[in-house]
Amino acid sequence: MNKTGVDSRAGWIVVAAEIGLIMMTMGTTYLLWVGLKPIAADFGWPREVPSLANSLQMIGTGLGGIAMGRWFDRVGLGPPVLAGTLAIVLGSVLLAFIDAAWQLHLINAVLIGFIGNGAMFAPLLTNTTRWFERRRGLAVAIVAAGQGLSGAVWPPVFELAIESVGWRDASLYYGLACLAVMLPLILVVRRPAPSATADAATTSGGAAGRVAGLPVHTPHAILALGILTCCIAMAVPLVHIVAHVSDLGFDSARGAQLLSFIMVLSFGSRIGIGVMADRFGALPSLLVGSALQALGLFLFIFATGEVALFAAAVVFGLGFGGLIPCYAVAVRALYPPADTGWRVGVVFFGGSIGMAIGGWMAGTVFDRLGSYVPAFTAAFGANVVNLLLLGFLASCLWRSSQRRFA
Repeated sequence: MNKTGVDSRAGWIVVAAEIGLIMMTMGTTYLLWVGLKPIAADFGWPREVPSLANSLQMIGTGLGGIAMGRWFDRVGLGPPVLAGTLAIVLGSVLLAFIDAAWQLHLINAVLIGFIGNGAMFAPLLTNTTRWFERRRGLAVAIVAAGQGLSGAVWPPVFELAIESVGWRDASLYYGLACLAVMLPLILVVRRPAPSATADAATTSGGAAGRVAGLPVHTPHAILALGILTCCIAMAVPLVHIVAHVSDLGFDSARGAQLLSFIMVLSFGSRIGIGVMADRFGALPSLLVGSALQALGLFLFIFATGEVALFAAAVVFGLGFGGLIPCYAVAVRALYPPADTGWRVGVVFFGGSIGMAIGGWMAGTVFDRLGSYVPAFTAAFGANVVNLLLLGFLASCLWRSSQRRFA
């Protein structure tokens, strides 16, 4: 039995540890989402202020993913993940003592975003692609599903903690929990990944210097723009659903339950779309997930009752969950292993910018218009653009493959 190489038992052990790391580190995001109204109320701020903190965290995570990815390429995964863990712990503890908006923004942008989460999501998913060939899509999806598990656990935990001890102590206790859980997991993921053998660029079509029949960097740029528009759309319900449900007349606990429900669905979505990517390819799988996300956003525009909200959440959760990891699989399908680390970081940076824009835009729209409906409408429009970009790239890849075998 293959125990240490590509598609090995050791790879699945690494996957299990990576799930735990992502499940813990993603709590930084859910603390802001669930605590958006309490944080704003505590200081008398408009919702735009904590929304901007979320946006800066997303931007910092994206930039950090590129920088930490290059560090990972040079020294392995251990040092970046250790630095990221310590930064998340320190940032979460410091949040408990802030007294100004700039402190909230700086901690989320640098400690939690750039150093902390920047060392986690993109590097961990890139590391996973280097452990697997035949089941790469499934493995990456399982690791990314740690975000869904995080979303199932942290929103109700933070809701209860904020109600019981306040958002400051909730942040403090969360940081200490990260220290206790994440440090042992680093000992598992620090082992070097085996060298993948297949050069995917030779199978993605075209002459030398071309990928999918396009100039070599063009598919990469399309994927970066695609995830940007995808995440603008995705961020609106994720960041603001708790506040939106509260504005519709339900208590905040109901909103946290709805967010947790979406994230539970996203876990199943990631596994399903990961299996689909292994069988049918990453781009067709991305198109399916994006179409479901668009339909969910369209339903959110009109949903005001509890049944309608949960119906929209079902469609949205089944769509959005598998999208982000599938972009990493798409990059690896188009480019060779040695060229994927920085490319995945750049693509995920586009996603971070999209999440930042979407979350901030929705908060700003609410502050100006007193409703989230225009924000959901704009999110649907961004999702339509995403479908057009992915459809174009998929058609180019299909035409290129037809020419190769003609």
